Amino acid sequence: MVAQKQVAIYARVSTLDKGQDPETQLLALRAYAARRGFMPAGEYVDYASGTRDDRPQYQALLAAARKRHIDVVLVWRYDRFARSTQALVQALKEFRSLGVDFILGCPKTPHHKHFWCS
Repeated sequence: MVAQKQVAIYARVSTLDKGQDPETQLLALRAYAARRGFMPAGEYVDYASGTRDDRPQYQALLAAARKRHIDVVLVWRYDRFARSTQALVQALKEFRSLGVDFILGCPKTPHHKHFWCS
């Protein structure tokens, strides 16, 4: 029997005052995780600029990966995870070295219908 993969879901919004709500991201990510049969290992939600690497939940997610508590990181869009290409590439390299998969939800329409990238 194959063990279920442990998934960490990451969401981020820059501000709460412009109609941004992380639940929009989380609903789609939870549904995708369930369809794939992933076991939830945690949800990490930041309310901060993506240009900052000191986001508390971002750092907690990285710590969970380093402790091998997760097998998969699931994110709504790349810019919700990191705002710079350098930061994204650095995180992806670290995840690869740890054996952690990174799956990106790619919004297809303004109505949040998705196809999934990895």
